[in-house]
Amino acid sequence: PPMISTPQVARPQAENTESLDADSDDPENIESRLGSDDDAEGLISAEKLEKLLEEREAAQFASAEKMLRKAIEDSNDPELKEVADSLQIDHAPEGLRIQLLDQEKVALFPLGSADMLEQTRKLLAKVSEIISKLPNKIKISGHTDSRPFPEGATYTNWELSADRALSSRRALIANGIPGGRVAQVVGMADTDPIEPNDPTSPSNRRISIVLLKQDFSDQAADAVASGEPAVQPLETTLPPIVAPDTGSALPPIRSGG
Repeated sequence: PPMISTPQVARPQAENTESLDADSDDPENIESRLGSDDDAEGLISAEKLEKLLEEREAAQFASAEKMLRKAIEDSNDPELKEVADSLQIDHAPEGLRIQLLDQEKVALFPLGSADMLEQTRKLLAKVSEIISKLPNKIKISGHTDSRPFPEGATYTNWELSADRALSSRRALIANGIPGGRVAQVVGMADTDPIEPNDPTSPSNRRISIVLLKQDFSDQAADAVASGEPAVQPLETTLPPIVAPDTGSALPPIRSGG
């Protein structure tokens, strides 16, 4: 199959130690491996290029997770520690999932309302600072517990979860996330609980923000077919992310009604 010469691919800048780049999490520079195990001419296949792009994205997700946790853990504000358990980050099949969960005495929204608390807006602003450095599309979903609205009410957990997801979308956009990056906004009601054995658990009330994985297959194939290097995905164009100033701590989330 057609091959692409690796010397054309840009190398990362070593001095960006706080950037969301593979260097910050992978002890072996991903880009430097291009051509390392291919033929003597240093050529690379589309499949290999696609795999390396996926590895770099995974390393960037890992860096984003570290920076989000750092924003909470490095604060000297004792009240901020209360919010730490509201932030849950994991790696889902779709991508990097950032969830904001209610706690027993720490709420994101007033009970039964989609009017976001000011403290939650500030927490989402911190999330926006980190995820704005990455190009991935975003999926936002709202979740509720299983407690129903009063009998005869026309407003249900379906509307509530969708409205909370839309409120979160507006907050992200207000904090610099381009509207075009939001690929999906979903209201899930109580259909996907974190605590299925306790449907009324506060943690089932949550907002989920997923940085969706990119599909690099077409990009790698096009680069090989055209003979042009896939420079853009491999360049270190992401600006460095400075660790949050501990003096600008997030305010605590107050318990809802």
